[in-house]
Amino acid sequence: NGFLHISDLHPKYFPGEERTEQVGKKIGRSERPLIQQALRKGQEILVQVIKEGLGSKGPTLTSYLSLPGRLLVMMPDMDRVGVSRRVEDEDQRREMRKILDSLQLPEGFGFILRTAGFDSTKTELQRDAAYLQRLWDAMEKRSSKTGAPCELYTESDVLVRTLRDHTDSTVESIIVDSPGAFERAKMFLDVIAPKTSGKVMYYNGKAPIFEAYGIERQIDEIHSRTVALPSGGALVFDQTEALVAIDVNSGRSRSARDSETNAYQTNSEAVEEVCRQLRLRDLGGLIVVDCIDMRLIKHRRDIEERLTTLLKIDRAKSSFAPISEFGIIEMTRQRMRPSLRKMHYADCTHCAGSGEIRVPAAVAADAMRRVALLFSHAKIQRVEIVCSVRVAAEFMSNRRRAMHELEDRSSKRIDVRISEAFAADRVEMYAYDENNSDIELDRLPPLGGPLAGTLHEELPEAEEVDVEIDEKDLHIDVYRASGPGGQGVNTTDSAVRITHKPSGLVVAMQDERSQLQNRLRAMTVLRSRLLKLREDEQAEKMSAQRKAQVGKGGRGEKIRTYNFKENRITDHRIGFTLYQLQDVLMGNLDPVIDALTAQFEIEQLAGASVEVH
Repeated sequence: NGFLHISDLHPKYFPGEERTEQVGKKIGRSERPLIQQALRKGQEILVQVIKEGLGSKGPTLTSYLSLPGRLLVMMPDMDRVGVSRRVEDEDQRREMRKILDSLQLPEGFGFILRTAGFDSTKTELQRDAAYLQRLWDAMEKRSSKTGAPCELYTESDVLVRTLRDHTDSTVESIIVDSPGAFERAKMFLDVIAPKTSGKVMYYNGKAPIFEAYGIERQIDEIHSRTVALPSGGALVFDQTEALVAIDVNSGRSRSARDSETNAYQTNSEAVEEVCRQLRLRDLGGLIVVDCIDMRLIKHRRDIEERLTTLLKIDRAKSSFAPISEFGIIEMTRQRMRPSLRKMHYADCTHCAGSGEIRVPAAVAADAMRRVALLFSHAKIQRVEIVCSVRVAAEFMSNRRRAMHELEDRSSKRIDVRISEAFAADRVEMYAYDENNSDIELDRLPPLGGPLAGTLHEELPEAEEVDVEIDEKDLHIDVYRASGPGGQGVNTTDSAVRITHKPSGLVVAMQDERSQLQNRLRAMTVLRSRLLKLREDEQAEKMSAQRKAQVGKGGRGEKIRTYNFKENRITDHRIGFTLYQLQDVLMGNLDPVIDALTAQFEIEQLAGASVEVH
């Protein structure tokens, strides 16, 4: 359910004769009818979400549609043209209107020239308008064939949206670490901005790209309550339901001899960081900044002018009041979407919402980046992740493929161990070398930043290596998975399990695809793993360690056996590798039987029931 106010209802829905509006000149509230008179129950209308829902509030809607391009914004059923409100200079606005008047624009549409289009040629603007016209035609065609409610248009993905909205002459380079994203970025910029496409660079360094360019530390900062300032001061963020409170602390900042100059310098750093953090954290609503008291009026005016300049680069609308006599800045910022904290954190079930914990997906994503960083060190051959049950479930479901790809790419191993004593967002990692000896993570040497030769304008050519597999060496099981309804198991899933007899490798695939597709995917994964085994002797050592680990538990999964003959329940703890645990989840209890036999010398398991918790 969304909220549509009468002030956001287009006049074409008003009763009586049809009316039009000019861009930037909305019909006043007093001239509008009641919404009950304009709309009737069951009527189909086109609306656009302008603000996402927050908490119990639904999304805010408008029937004034706007389709953003890179240079222009098209507004159907509007008249004339306009200029972005971000351009305040009147001479510049008149110049931009002349550019729009020179274009051949379709009738029945209003257009707004974005700031990015001011220095563009007439051909580029005409091309952007034609693209928006084709987009609208496709929406109308789909609307005529599909009944309400349905989605006619959604914003581009984050890659295309970022390139469209933020790429300009000030951008020196665009660095991408994904081959697919690299190609898409080049193709998009070749069409939209050919002069910018040469700035796209491919990064394939050893360290993860966020770590190499210092972005990981900034990600940690936007989740932190405290943000350090260059001079030694700090900002403290407290977000409540009603407002966001930001406290400016001088801390160790003592760069000036007198307190007034010191306060002015700290406040100057603070307003710059406050504006940056507001954008990064998507904070909106009422914001109160408690600055350090300054006695001189000229210092206060300078801080206000600096804040005005910094807020101009923010896409969200904002305004602020002059600094009060108590050193407080009161400001408001448009709430574009739920804040970053609301998106990455969930209410803690243990404290009824008085505290917060990070969601498992965000914790697992951070952990995967940390594992990738650890694997950048040559002497680390295995990483053990200790986490809560919910985070482990995220690893075993949504992150399973990413973990396999990281293991295959690095020829190293990841083990996941569950600890019931861990908080839901706590993750600990332990690293081991090829002899299975502990490695102290605090003493690892820091990885250097990206060198000049690690960036490429084109994708490096990959060596094509294949592995021949004899069908006689394979044992293939094809079956249909089943499970109780409503428990996350699709009763129509098909599953394929392929065993390579010489190496003992087992690959299982199960999803909503056909059995043939699952078999092809399983063979692809099997070839990849066989290639690793044959090319790298270390992979053979890992395989031997994995087999030797069966029965060496003591701090892994809890296994409960019930002996019917003796009417006795016994709990055991078995250490499983990730691959063994996958077999158990697929219904194969052979690793459990082997581990119990090896560790506890249980010889007769016939007549015993085994549960895996």
